Amino acid sequence: MNLSTTSFATWRSCLRAAGLAGVTTLHLGVQAQAPWPEPAARAPEEPAAVPALQWSVGLRHEHDDNVLRTPEGGADDIRVLSAGLRIDKSWSLQRLWLDLQAQAFRFADFSALDYNTLDYQARWHLAATPRIRGLLQAQRREFRDITGTAADVLRIDRRTQRDELLQVAGAVGGGWEVLAGATHRASRSDDPSSSEPGAQVRSALVGIAHEMSSGARVAATLRRGQGDYADRQFLPDFRETEPALELRWPWTSRTRLDLRLARFQRDHDRESFRDFRGAIGTAQVRAEFTPKTTVEAGVGRDLGSYERGAGGEVRTTRWFLAPQWQATPKVLLQLRHEHDRRQWQLASAFDPDAGRRDRWRQTALSAQWQALRALAVTLGTRRERRDSSLPAFRYDATIWSIGARLTL
Repeated sequence: MNLSTTSFATWRSCLRAAGLAGVTTLHLGVQAQAPWPEPAARAPEEPAAVPALQWSVGLRHEHDDNVLRTPEGGADDIRVLSAGLRIDKSWSLQRLWLDLQAQAFRFADFSALDYNTLDYQARWHLAATPRIRGLLQAQRREFRDITGTAADVLRIDRRTQRDELLQVAGAVGGGWEVLAGATHRASRSDDPSSSEPGAQVRSALVGIAHEMSSGARVAATLRRGQGDYADRQFLPDFRETEPALELRWPWTSRTRLDLRLARFQRDHDRESFRDFRGAIGTAQVRAEFTPKTTVEAGVGRDLGSYERGAGGEVRTTRWFLAPQWQATPKVLLQLRHEHDRRQWQLASAFDPDAGRRDRWRQTALSAQWQALRALAVTLGTRRERRDSSLPAFRYDATIWSIGARLTL
């Protein structure tokens, strides 16, 4: 990037604005199989030393011993074709960042399970002056939803989440800033038995933030939103209120803590028995022990609605641990373990999920070899397991994979 020292320093301070780095986490309920965003899906905080435009294509072969995610299982081989586009362009006080990924999953025996996904994340950091900055963001994530059990198990149910955000931060002096913005989020699942299969929320937010000379930052925000259950018109509309407090603390030059605490409340226009509220939040830490070894870890708590029957809520607690080691300049080893507990607190004891408790675990290990500057080869294995108080939801799966990716 052709940035002067002055413009880069100003640009970086713009990016650090609370709220301009996703300070507001809107809430639509229990996420399905991907409770934590993958690090590769996040926009880098500083311009990377790579071309402004990159194309990539990939091919991966997987062997999955339980493609149906059922107690009985069913093995198959899967080809995963992928294509991607990444743009990272900065000029003056502006920055445009786009990461687009498309994947096609093709099954050797269970061809009825074939499906495609399209993910993107786009951010435009803009600034009218060094004191008035904004963020325009759009994100789409599509992944397999395994929270429910469909009557026809010979299919893959997908969850699609979309987020749009417009946010402005204005400096008022002394390290203080005021925040304001508007957001829209929608979530939809192909599985009608999934937790919260379809909902959308439109919100406005205000807040204030303060950044200290140490780089630590604290922000307080209030979000108010109006929403509806898009796929179930017979359900009432609802209102959401979410005050939140966020802290970004660079504990040391190699350790950083990100903390978010909030109180979430959803009230329905009628049928107040569907209302719920409670504390939610996340805490994540990243530590660089050596130039070659880093560890990320996090814990979180979430609340989601239960739309079937008389309604209720789903409480989720989770944690993850993800160390990685750059063994050589060309070899990267990564380990990631996730643990997820969910409890269904329902209004009626006659609902099909009444009293349900799930525990979901996943452990993934991968080795990446940068064979050439533009060619990376990856070998990996992943183990998933779900224990449930309802036997129909239990499963165990082991996946082996090998793949290559070409980046131009």
